[in-house]
Formats: sequence, structure tokens, C-alpha cells
Amino acid sequence: MIEYKTNREIITKWPGMAVKGDSVTEQQATEILMATDRNQGMYRHSSNDTDFERQLSELFGTPMPYDRDDPFDWNRLENFRDAIGALEIDYLCNARIVSAWIGGPHGWCDWDGTIFSNNSNIGKWPAVSDVAEEWEIISKRFPYLNIVCQLYDCETCEVEETNAHPSHEFVVNDGKVTVQEPTTVLPVRELTPEDFLHRLRTPGAERGIPIEQLCEKLIALYGYVPQY
Repeated sequence: MIEYKTNREIITKWPGMAVKGDSVTEQQATEILMATDRNQGMYRHSSNDTDFERQLSELFGTPMPYDRDDPFDWNRLENFRDAIGALEIDYLCNARIVSAWIGGPHGWCDWDGTIFSNNSNIGKWPAVSDVAEEWEIISKRFPYLNIVCQLYDCETCEVEETNAHPSHEFVVNDGKVTVQEPTTVLPVRELTPEDFLHRLRTPGAERGIPIEQLCEKLIALYGYVPQY
């Protein structure tokens, strides 16, 4: 169920997002991160780290990105998505397995169960109803989540410069979503040049979890490693 207490719309292409919530267990985090993984639409983990791509391909039995000799099989993909419980979402995905984004692996849930995010944007041009419906999908699957999400009418990199405040608040719990005017301010953090340099200079910075640890978490959750 979604309750709207504001009619205001989002007016920016890439709204900055801040999320804060009660922590979940590590096993719950694994389930959330698999179901909301940014790559689960195609399930080829594309990055600049080809060695890690190969490890992930071997783990899940998926083709390597851009491998023309191994054409993609949509039926196998759908079976794989069913096995991991993939959710039909676009804006609220997590990217904690691997990410080529300059900020590295990111999302509103982390492997240790922390529910928090303050340095990324969603988009592009999301409607309030789209974001609310995705939170409803997530909350219905994981009703134990207790989350407050705020969106800004600008990108995170513009918040300090423009002294912007959040424009929308989504309160998520017990399978329900309330959209309202923000009741407080969840601050966002702009990535700094030092963040970029650290990311570029650190080998393996696109990796969100060691492959051995990911394998252990999958077996603990499913009893096996889901295969494409």
C-alpha cells in the first residue's frame, strides 16, 4: 500500500538520494543484494576488472560480457532470475558485487546488513510514483525493512553549492510506503577528488566482495550457488 501525503513531483534528472534504516542480518542482506543487484537484468557483471568478471562468470555460469561466441539465452536468464528472486526495479537497485562507477560498489544495503546511503543519485527523470512503487515492491518482499529514503531536487554534487534540502521522503515499513514532505534532513555527501584518486589508484576497487566470501554467502542463503 502506498499513501501519498504530498502532490509535489521530482523536478530533476538525477535526484540525489539518502537512505537510513534499521540494520538487517547478514543473510537477509545477501538476499536483498541478490534480488536488487544492478546487474540482474542481464546478469553479466560488466566492469573494468576483467579478472573479477571472469571469476563471477565462472561462479554463476554466465557468459562473459561482450562474448559473441556465447549468445545470451533469455530462458536461462529468467530461470536464474527466478532462482535469486530478482525484483523488477530500476531506480533502487544495489551494486555491491561489482561496479565500474567512479565511487565503486554502492547502494542502500551493504553486505554486513547496514542500511545506509548518502553519496549517489538515481534516475533518470524518476517520477515520485515510480520510486514509491519500487519501495513497495521491495517492502512487500522484505517486510522487516524499516527505512527512510529522501530525494533531493538536485544531484548530490550540487547540494552543498546550492544549499539544497530534500524534497521528498519515503517511509518504508511492514510492506507499506508513505510519501510525504521531509520531516528531517538526511545529509548527502559529494564524492571528493580524493575519493576519485583513491578509487583509481586502488587495485580491485570495483570489487564489492571477495569471490570466496560471495560463494559462502550464496551457499548459506540458497544451499547452493544459483546457476545461469
